[in-house]
Amino acid sequence: MPRTNAAFDCRKVDFITFREAIGDASMLAETPAAQEVIATMNTISTARSNDTPQEQAKVAYFAAYDNTGDAVGLMVMFKEGTTWKIEDVFAGVAGSGLGSTLATFGMDYAIRDYGNMPNCEIRLTSLDAASCAFWKKMGFVMLPGVSSGHGGMVYRVSNSRATTPL
Repeated sequence: MPRTNAAFDCRKVDFITFREAIGDASMLAETPAAQEVIATMNTISTARSNDTPQEQAKVAYFAAYDNTGDAVGLMVMFKEGTTWKIEDVFAGVAGSGLGSTLATFGMDYAIRDYGNMPNCEIRLTSLDAASCAFWKKMGFVMLPGVSSGHGGMVYRVSNSRATTPL
């Protein structure tokens, strides 16, 4: 089901729709860092297309659309075992709240998938201080022994007990 804020409509999409959305969103990748994120998502989705149907079922693709219907944001998550992992997020409209809107949408999807199962968390790898700061605002914490700004982060689902000690 789509989620809409004032400016963006977030949706879980299938592989083909996601690949189309990469084309739209890539037009907004104006910095080398943004272009790298788009390239990574392109690589991830291409690699995932070669997976078995069982492995493909573990991937969740999300796209955010503006009021003209153009894709302006992308997110990929992968379920490894019983844990959802955020592989990458691209927000093509800086300062608009798109990144947090899309991240919240994807996290909500994972939380609904977990249902009432205990000991659930969402994981990701932060690549730099800015990424780390963003994910901390979203409720993630650094894993033990990881210096702030680069490395593993975890979000504990509120109805769960901790699985990873902090």
